[in-house]
Amino acid sequence: MLHAAATHTLPKAHVERFRQFLADRLGWSFPAHREPDLLRALAGLADVLHLPSLTDCVNHLAGGSWDQRQVESIASYLTVGETHFCRHWHDFEALRDHVLPERYAQCSREGRGLRLWSAGCSSGEEPYTLAALLDQHLPQTMNRLRILATDINPRSLAKAREAEYTEWSFRETSAAFRRQYFNDQGDGRQRLIPRIQRHVHFDFLNLADRTYPSPATDTGGMDLILCRNVLIYFTKEHIVAVLTRLRQALAPGGVLLVSPCESALVPRDLFRATRFGGTFVFRDVREAQPTEPPRPRTHAQRRQRKPRQQADCSQEGRKLYQEGRYEAAAGLLSAAAKTAPSTASVADSVRALANSGCLAEAIAACDHALRDAPFDTGLHYLKGTVCQEASNPDLARESLRRVLYLDPTHILAHVLLTNLMRESGRASEAERHLHAAMMLLDAKASSDPVAGADGLTVGQIRHALMTIANQPPQLDHPP
Repeated sequence: MLHAAATHTLPKAHVERFRQFLADRLGWSFPAHREPDLLRALAGLADVLHLPSLTDCVNHLAGGSWDQRQVESIASYLTVGETHFCRHWHDFEALRDHVLPERYAQCSREGRGLRLWSAGCSSGEEPYTLAALLDQHLPQTMNRLRILATDINPRSLAKAREAEYTEWSFRETSAAFRRQYFNDQGDGRQRLIPRIQRHVHFDFLNLADRTYPSPATDTGGMDLILCRNVLIYFTKEHIVAVLTRLRQALAPGGVLLVSPCESALVPRDLFRATRFGGTFVFRDVREAQPTEPPRPRTHAQRRQRKPRQQADCSQEGRKLYQEGRYEAAAGLLSAAAKTAPSTASVADSVRALANSGCLAEAIAACDHALRDAPFDTGLHYLKGTVCQEASNPDLARESLRRVLYLDPTHILAHVLLTNLMRESGRASEAERHLHAAMMLLDAKASSDPVAGADGLTVGQIRHALMTIANQPPQLDHPP
């Protein structure tokens, strides 16, 4: 039963204030006709926080930062969990016939398993459909398959983890699909078989946050990202920011899939579209447009060009990087690193190169810097993360082991090695790094930021590791 605040009204100015909070903090856009939904969400949050009125709730939100509990409470009232198995089947046909065979072939050449992400998974029907599709048509992928499924609504995630559904979730599926992948529980409920369920791993993630891609959330190097019927709820600014981060989360050649009504929202300066029937899939535009080598400058042009100060290059490069203009940032930051090399300047240039798709150049920059600073743990760790993104797990593991040789207390190196070892089937080594990371985190306060984790706190990384710990391990096998 909701608090008495549910019956209160709210002045228009406070409604607008709450709507602006949602846009600023969560990236959500709520037009005027959804005002009743906003009031219901506020009433629910007032109840959770034991506040007497909606006005008090708005004032409380204005007075401090939102923690995950408050975000989850708002999401449970404002997000729509409308989904079902095999929804928009033509999308899955495009994946089955074109995208997934192509990505599996690439993974096989690189000696790794498929990595897929359902971003905004709701109650789980989408990622489970994906797992069943692979089981039917590419069964050879199942022994090294990881499907990450994330959502902001805790109620939806709880239902997804239960993997039990009613008839409404099967309104576009065949009886044969249900017989093959579900056990009848009686009373109209069907439970997914464990063989399929174990391949999908659910976690909380707010797409408006800057916590991805990150080793801590295991959101990098994705072969396929499904983000369907999610972008339509964001403001224009957040749509671009979310798509920019999703592009960074893709492995080279990886694919993004959105719903048909969202295709027009995808900026063509970020992605190029390929059409398969009624489905558009999107790849990083930089992979289709190799940069033309710069033409040699004439002697007169070189004389006319004024030298730029290293500080100016660094400042402008960082500004461009924050704006997501990675290609332009990479040139300036690389120039700054060459003029006045330091760990910080090299790290800036490497990140910009990696985010602009120049992974080989980023690794080469790390190697060049490490010749002069072979004991720099930060550079070794940075090289490890870029190697993982470049689908070179062997070199990534080698770099991260050097980090731990130099600093056994490096939390993020243990986290990243946990994921890499699990993906390569080395369950015992993964467990060892997981235990080490948890021990180091337990010695710190949950609100403390973790060095080098782009703002992620101890509590957030511990939560991500606990999710990994609850996943069934793969059997050890030689690399």
